[in-house]
Amino acid sequence: MKELELLLKSEIYDFILICETWLNSNISDAELLTGSVYNIIRCDRTQKSGGGVAVFYKNIYKIKSIPYPENFKTVELLAFDLCMKNQRFRFILSYRPPNLNNEENNLWLQTIQYVSQTDSITFLVGDFNLPDIKWNKSEYFHPCSLCSDFKEFVDRMGLFQLVTQPTRGNNILDLVFCTYKMCVKSIENFHLVIITPYCLRSLFLFFRNLNINFWIILKETTTR
Repeated sequence: MKELELLLKSEIYDFILICETWLNSNISDAELLTGSVYNIIRCDRTQKSGGGVAVFYKNIYKIKSIPYPENFKTVELLAFDLCMKNQRFRFILSYRPPNLNNEENNLWLQTIQYVSQTDSITFLVGDFNLPDIKWNKSEYFHPCSLCSDFKEFVDRMGLFQLVTQPTRGNNILDLVFCTYKMCVKSIENFHLVIITPYCLRSLFLFFRNLNINFWIILKETTTR
């Protein structure tokens, strides 16, 4: 928590996306945000400790949370639209715990599919715990049905995976997907520069357990 407190006080980042927050109902939003310029949306794990996801965003930005049905509530996921002038981006942040069974995995995929119903450029970000998919290889290796289901889902949704370097050990577990890769100029050392004709100055920082994994930088590159 100390690292998060210092990060919020620094006010460097406009948006901070966190997986495995370990937050629960005993920790209020007010306790997390005291004296900061941020708002928060969060999805805490309720059935046991650990897990959870949260998004901190500066209060100068307009976002719209995307709701989903009650039967998806056990999935650790947040979705929101960021509206910037006439451009809208959808961000989906999810933590997929390891060792999900087939039923739980299908529910997770159904939830992502539900909140992905948009014409906006969409980013799917998170810790997915699928080490058997070798994203940096020309041929995907997915011996388990869960990996195969996820890869088929990614292809069906038209998502492009952008992280090519290991994020934990030799595995790429923390991933960034985008529906329109032509808006991505580069991703190197987990810095992702997105091209847009609108005035975007937002810095996105993704954490897993408050260890820096990568940034998403939305940067003004042209004018209208």
